[in-house]
Amino acid sequence: MPYKDIRLKRANDRAYWRKLKGAGPAPAQLPIGVVQNLSIKGPKEGLKVAVIPDVQAMPGVPLDHLTWCGKYLARQLPDVVVCIGDFGDFPSLSKFDANTIHAEGRRYSKDLDAFRRAMDLLMAPIKRSRGWHPHLEFTLGNHEDHIRRAVSENPKLEGIMAIDDLRLPEYGWRVHDFLQPIAIGGVAFCHYFPSGIMGKPISSAPALLRK
Repeated sequence: MPYKDIRLKRANDRAYWRKLKGAGPAPAQLPIGVVQNLSIKGPKEGLKVAVIPDVQAMPGVPLDHLTWCGKYLARQLPDVVVCIGDFGDFPSLSKFDANTIHAEGRRYSKDLDAFRRAMDLLMAPIKRSRGWHPHLEFTLGNHEDHIRRAVSENPKLEGIMAIDDLRLPEYGWRVHDFLQPIAIGGVAFCHYFPSGIMGKPISSAPALLRK
């Protein structure tokens, strides 16, 4: 039966997760972090926030549109730019077709080059804009998180690959962990918001409001 009162739904969710955390010998992990309020102050009329969704830059894919994206941002002058993750695709770390002919020639170094080239194109117009210094917030997506997972599953890679390879702070981005929501101007941003025990992404706006 659907919840008519969202406050009741949230209370039931909190009660469920508290019960789940105390049920087993080890605390269960919530599928998403607690929202972190960044307390970014803006003008009286409110913050202007630009959101960059999944770019999924990868080798062999045209990236020129990111120059136009950067120019648009430099013209609109938002107070905050939020990249909600999956800026890079990282096909070399994908497990879906890792053992097929489609994986031939994939290299992590090539994926990194595509990521940095895409970021260079996006950031060039922003860096050239004088007197405009927006907050740059980057919430890691599941594709960036493939880097952490690869190291976690193969300890031999520790010290060889890491999220730091993306060099996001060098571009001016403040980095937030995968599935760590951030609040800006009363709005929560994250790569996606999961629902249920399996933590599957909520796929539509109405469902997001309900759940």
